[in-house]
Amino acid sequence: RNVLHGLYCIVTQEGLTSLFRGLGPLLTRACCSTAAQFTAYEVAKTCLVESLQMDVASVSTHMLASTGAAGGATLVCNPLDVVKARMMQTRQNGYRNSLHCFTTMIRTEGLGGLYKG
Repeated sequence: RNVLHGLYCIVTQEGLTSLFRGLGPLLTRACCSTAAQFTAYEVAKTCLVESLQMDVASVSTHMLASTGAAGGATLVCNPLDVVKARMMQTRQNGYRNSLHCFTTMIRTEGLGGLYKG
């Protein structure tokens, strides 16, 4: 019917802690994403300036470095997004925690399983 009714149903049927399922992976992903983006941006910008002699202050340098940073962050964070999505699904997913989900996915689906979706 509405958001409050939905929250009420979730809490009464699954418990209060079910509202926070997936919070750990979400926070881990946010930290990794930020770290990967800042690191990849600085590395890409340094490479562009030193290797290709691009102007450090030009818009094109920043745009290319930002594109590289976004790609790097995506490569790092996609596995975390997949784990987070699996953990946020129903309680019957069979995973005890994020690490168990991560290791089970690698064991059963291989590394490619972390890049699904």
